[in-house]
Amino acid sequence: MPFPDWLARFNRHVTNPVLGVAAGRVPPLVMLEHVGRTSGRRHHTPVLGFWDAGVWIVPLVYGSGTDWQRNLEAAGKGVLIANGTRFRVGNPRVVNGEPARNLPRWVGPAIDLIDVDEYLILDAL
Repeated sequence: MPFPDWLARFNRHVTNPVLGVAAGRVPPLVMLEHVGRTSGRRHHTPVLGFWDAGVWIVPLVYGSGTDWQRNLEAAGKGVLIANGTRFRVGNPRVVNGEPARNLPRWVGPAIDLIDVDEYLILDAL
């Protein structure tokens, strides 16, 4: 079951600014840069990201349909920052369950605990 909407709002205003300091520098936190669908503004969102065979796997802990995910889908591309390196990413798509088996072993129990079953897949460009 995805996290509730109120937690997403709280995280957007409180937790994300704090995590933003480490995101993109401390794995598995990565920073996604995306452009707003209507505002055209550049946004930065800290998320969990895992590299696997040419794609980035991002567990959708709030389920699909978050603003940042919709921004990436509308633009078809974005930038992911991991370990201080910028990666151009594109072709965002949501898939169910399948990528979980490609995540590091230590991630599995946490993903199971919060019952994540949707993942955003981003191709490296």
